[in-house]
Amino acid sequence: MIKNFVSISLLASFVLLGTGCGGGGSSDNNSTSSSSSSSSSSSSSSSSSGGTPVADTTPPVITNQTQYSVEEDTNKTIHLTANEDVNFSMASTPHFTLANADLTFAAPEYNASANAVNEYNATVTATDTAGNDANKTFVFSVTKKVVNAPVTVVPTGNKTMTDNGDGTFTYRGLTWDVSDVQTGQDITSAQNMCSGSKRLPYANEILDLLDYDRASTSSHTTLLDDDFNGTEIYTISEFWTMPQNGKNLFVNVKHGGVSYENNDTAIHAVICVEGSAPVSHTLSDEGNDIVLDTTTQLEWKKMYTSDRKVMDNNLLTSFCQDPWRLPNINELRTLIDPVTGKVDAQLMPEFDSRNDNIWSTTKFVDTNSSIERNFIIKATSVPFIVNVDEVSSSNKNYTTCVKEK
Repeated sequence: MIKNFVSISLLASFVLLGTGCGGGGSSDNNSTSSSSSSSSSSSSSSSSSGGTPVADTTPPVITNQTQYSVEEDTNKTIHLTANEDVNFSMASTPHFTLANADLTFAAPEYNASANAVNEYNATVTATDTAGNDANKTFVFSVTKKVVNAPVTVVPTGNKTMTDNGDGTFTYRGLTWDVSDVQTGQDITSAQNMCSGSKRLPYANEILDLLDYDRASTSSHTTLLDDDFNGTEIYTISEFWTMPQNGKNLFVNVKHGGVSYENNDTAIHAVICVEGSAPVSHTLSDEGNDIVLDTTTQLEWKKMYTSDRKVMDNNLLTSFCQDPWRLPNINELRTLIDPVTGKVDAQLMPEFDSRNDNIWSTTKFVDTNSSIERNFIIKATSVPFIVNVDEVSSSNKNYTTCVKEK
């Protein structure tokens, strides 16, 4: 009897253990978590097969770069892209158009203002199929057009004059009466002689008639062009020119310089000219310390007091980097405003009135001296002066660089 009871008790124990393995105690909690996970997975699955949808709140991403460089007066189009299907839109923005996914920027002319950034912005919106928006701002920088024109140096040498056969010569639209040159005249008489359709020439106009290449030889007796050889003008040294800013100017055609007379009774020769008086040059600030003369299309570097240099080989070879060059005297003369008679102040922001000479590369050989000299202009004088200055290790003048636009 006792053996049977034990057997029955053991069997009952096995039955109870088997029931516990099916779902009781701590093992029942693990089953609920798994069921919940399954239920969640089932819910997510049902959203794609007609169940309650889960909202898409993730904005799209516009994948284009944001910075672009465009040459002035040209168009640039970029094709917009995103990381999903989107529609692109943009508020009305000057210089920009948007067609489907193509953003086009029509670059305006480079802004020459000293403070101009030359950057233009457009903000584009990308909207995905769920209505999510993303914005991106594109920045287009306008650059100056590169002109690959050959460098043209304003010549200093021989001119091509037209002999009209009546005692007059024409050059650059002006007619010079070489048949009626008068010597020994004071400034009042000179102005009375050149009246009606004729006038006294401006100093820079007479300098236009000179061959400065001769100045670098010791044999010159005049710098006047050879077309005047055989005329009275060819043997005269000094001529009155138009007074400017209360100063009576004269040109020395033997030395190629301009000076002024404080003495109203001083006498010089008179030659009259016919033709329009010159107009003022227009200088345009291009930024980066560069100024454009719109009359000559020459670009100039601004001059600062730190640019006062000795004229030596280092200056000639290293100061200006290609395509920039040091100017010759005729190029420097184009800076002289024909009306005011001086260089515009914006070219010399820090001029030193005690030493406002500007070097040219044109040499002057004096038959009576072995001292080396170069032509200079006195830029801030009223009016201007052309002269020569000694080339020495201690003599410094302003220096600038020039190139054709």
